[in-house]
Amino acid sequence: MRYTQIRAFHEVALEKSVSKAAQKMGQTQPALSTQLRNLEKEYGVKLFERTTQGLTLTQQGEKLLELTHGFLKQETYIDDFLKSSGALLGGTIRLVGDDPVTALNIITPFKAAFDNVEITMDFGNTLQACQSLKEHKVDIAVITDLGTTDIQDENFMRLPLWRHGLSVVVPNGHDLTKNENVCTKDLVGYSYINREHGSLTRRAFTRLFQENDVTLESTLSLCGREAIREAVAQGNGIGFISDHEKGHDSRLTTLPLSDARQIFQTSLVYLASQKERPIIAEFINTAKQCKEKGSFEKPPSSNQK
Repeated sequence: MRYTQIRAFHEVALEKSVSKAAQKMGQTQPALSTQLRNLEKEYGVKLFERTTQGLTLTQQGEKLLELTHGFLKQETYIDDFLKSSGALLGGTIRLVGDDPVTALNIITPFKAAFDNVEITMDFGNTLQACQSLKEHKVDIAVITDLGTTDIQDENFMRLPLWRHGLSVVVPNGHDLTKNENVCTKDLVGYSYINREHGSLTRRAFTRLFQENDVTLESTLSLCGREAIREAVAQGNGIGFISDHEKGHDSRLTTLPLSDARQIFQTSLVYLASQKERPIIAEFINTAKQCKEKGSFEKPPSSNQK
């Protein structure tokens, strides 16, 4: 058994694809396939089921993946230790999340203190982020939910950062802009632009509709905040966005919903097994300091228009 074989197995198991793992590792697909075959042949085990749909782990493969997670985690600890011993804190933090603004509010002061640490960030929704954490593809997730059980897992630790609200977006001069405060029941009689299935924003306003016994007509369904803004600007209906999605558009007015000011919760989520890593501990500490200073709760610069 060689380290290269273990690493090859681990990456292929995570990606469920030899080609994707090869690209990630900077190797050729034939070379990676050879390492897997040699590993299976050397120990007389079958680690993958190969079908037309792709690769799936056998029972032995699932068990080996659990072991390689621990093995490669120790490699990460060793790398962190060597990079930080007798020098500045070093290493790499891999982030994933759906709220880059909140993440950057932590990253900026962290990098100012530890500029020797490399930080990468991918984007994904809550479910994708949690899956990446479970598979050890990332170290920390910055994600938003409705304070539900979306990110409940015995292996996860969660640091709530801030709560924020839901707003309705309308064209400038819309009737709703005459209201000093706008709540969900004020929206009766207006058609709205729906968000895509799986959207957290959609789940939020759907819950508000149910709680307030409000029924609105949906004119169309679009994916993404930019599409929503453009459709609203062109008069297709009112739209909904979360506070951290607010942007600048001189054609639109953003009105916070008074009964949904804290409907969302953004949190830092990480594996309990990772909290002792020096760079992870320092990142978590920086997030706590930002929370104490109220860095996340400053209102967006793009207010009403």
